[in-house]
Amino acid sequence: MSIILGCNADVYCAFTAAIPGAVGCRCHRDVVIHEPGDVPTSFPGEPGSRVVASIRPHPDALLSGSLDDALLAMLWNGAARFAAPQLTVWHEAGNLYRDLSYITPAVVRLMHVKMQQLCNEVSGVQYGCVIYGDIPQMDRWIPYAPDTLDWYGIDVHWNDRFDFSSYDKLKAYLDAYRLLAQRRTGLTHPRINLCETSTDDESSRPGFFRNVARWLHSHGSGRMLASCRDTGTPGQPWPPTDTDTINAFKYIVASYVHPPAGSGREHASFRDATHRSSRGRS
Repeated sequence: MSIILGCNADVYCAFTAAIPGAVGCRCHRDVVIHEPGDVPTSFPGEPGSRVVASIRPHPDALLSGSLDDALLAMLWNGAARFAAPQLTVWHEAGNLYRDLSYITPAVVRLMHVKMQQLCNEVSGVQYGCVIYGDIPQMDRWIPYAPDTLDWYGIDVHWNDRFDFSSYDKLKAYLDAYRLLAQRRTGLTHPRINLCETSTDDESSRPGFFRNVARWLHSHGSGRMLASCRDTGTPGQPWPPTDTDTINAFKYIVASYVHPPAGSGREHASFRDATHRSSRGRS
């Protein structure tokens, strides 16, 4: 199966122009949603992309049901405008939001279950969670069986905290998350998304991204989204100052995205849109 390669929405146009065949998009709406009027009327994401979107509904509003109609309208908009759009709430809960007393493991699990139920009502929209950090510590932020999700996401950053300097080190980390998802779902091949991927070490980026793509392709494929920033802002810059990183992304498209050319809804990687017919349980 093909992987979906892409980046964050900030640099989507520049990234996809430089990397033909990249169609994935990571989009965040970080304002906390308290009322129906706060819910985006349009599903977040760049036009024509294969989007993974994040929103932040306040738990009280979400779990009370007061946002249901507005969220369903947003989901129906996403189903009409995108192929297989994906959604999560409160990405990286357990790592971020430590100053918010209402973001707890039990509450986040309830929000995931509620949002999965809403997404079940809209054909074509897939729901999942996104974690970051030590897998054993993140376990309690993910719903327990029988409450399963369509996909399970993780952000993968090679930094002082996590050493992914070799494929074996990266594989051990991602294998542990895949095992968690297998135990949650009972599936041999749960859908895994790598929703942010980065390293600050420029010389290591080509090999790191190749290794990430290699693992994902070897474990059922999914979405691999590079976390980049406009030049001049902190983080992994786009465009990179070296051609090796761009060539690594082109290698990923040529090796793991089929066919390598094309973008938007015409790209063959949209073939898994039918995955929703089984609610991601295959």
